Amino acid sequence: MKDFLVTVYRDADGSDCSMSGITSKKERLLACWNEHDLFSLPEDFGKSDVVIKADKICGDMITLRAFVIKDGKAKLTGGMFGGNFIYSSDSRFPKLGDFSSPISVHDRFEPQWVSDMLSH
Repeated sequence: MKDFLVTVYRDADGSDCSMSGITSKKERLLACWNEHDLFSLPEDFGKSDVVIKADKICGDMITLRAFVIKDGKAKLTGGMFGGNFIYSSDSRFPKLGDFSSPISVHDRFEPQWVSDMLSH
């Protein structure tokens, strides 16, 4: 596992749907992933800001998502897609088959009062 520099892509109008997530604060992030199995986490996150992981959704459809690393742990639950993506044109950037595309970052964490308000 190596830390890998990726570029953050966000909305051109400057709006922040991540609620001050990491992608709203940085132009570039350090990312990591398990080079041998994208469905598993690497054993060590190094100094990475996010970890890229593959997940099956809607049956057999596979997606790559990036999750925030905080205090040495991946925040795989509770975070939502905050509207921003990461990407690198480097050939080592993870891809599904022969297809490489920007990866959504799940760095939006809502306080409980927002969840309560939206559920009514």
